Amino acid sequence: MNSGDISIENAPSVGSLTEMETVIGQVEETLGPLVVIESNSTDTFLSFDQGRERPATLVVLEEDRGQASGRAGSDEFVTRGVCIIAGVRVSVAAYRAVFRGAGTASNEIPAEGRALLDTIAGTESPGCDVLYRGERFTDFSHHPNKPVEIISGPNKGRTSTAAGRYQFLFSSWKEEQQKLNLPDFSPESQDKAAWHLAQTVYHRQTNRDLLSALQNGILDKVVPALHSTWTSLPGGIEQGVNASRFVTNYTRNLAEHKTPFAGPR
Repeated sequence: MNSGDISIENAPSVGSLTEMETVIGQVEETLGPLVVIESNSTDTFLSFDQGRERPATLVVLEEDRGQASGRAGSDEFVTRGVCIIAGVRVSVAAYRAVFRGAGTASNEIPAEGRALLDTIAGTESPGCDVLYRGERFTDFSHHPNKPVEIISGPNKGRTSTAAGRYQFLFSSWKEEQQKLNLPDFSPESQDKAAWHLAQTVYHRQTNRDLLSALQNGILDKVVPALHSTWTSLPGGIEQGVNASRFVTNYTRNLAEHKTPFAGPR
């Protein structure tokens, strides 16, 4: 059922909160973010906002016992409601990891390149310390190389080793690390690898220089060249933003990188 941009879906029967999280994640792939959880005596109804972009991180559900959640102040609160879990009504609270992108760490990359990386990262991952599906890691001495099950989309049932700000697969990371002699998986190393990869892929696809295209404001070929590498870009199989929003985000990021630093705010 639809009401404006809101789509209300009847969730299938599930036996755990984890299964309900999976259901929500699958529907968010096509309908946008979860906004409301409701139920009657037998069914769970989930409302999704089709007018908003697909979120970068998955919803996490926890039983709502009326106490302060450990996620409060850290993760974004989405909604409270009641789910039918294994035939039982359960009060739940939904949270989502906050996008904590800190901008590019490497000052060696030109402003246009940093703006592009920030724009790519905005569709790929909420941070330099994030695995596929949102789990975080703390050891930056190397790529985590942790396979995580893909629960939705065209690669459902496979696993992904994607990690970091640009969701590097382990195989792709090793290639870039060796080419650039990068010492670790630090934010700065991730930036250098992503910028090098973007330039390489763009040149291979177009036989042109990526930095020159960005400096001249020629963006029409950038996304088509890169969306097979970063699949959440417009036209990719996991598209997270449309082409118009990509340009808007890039333009905003570029303005920020070209604004002289004025000291602490």
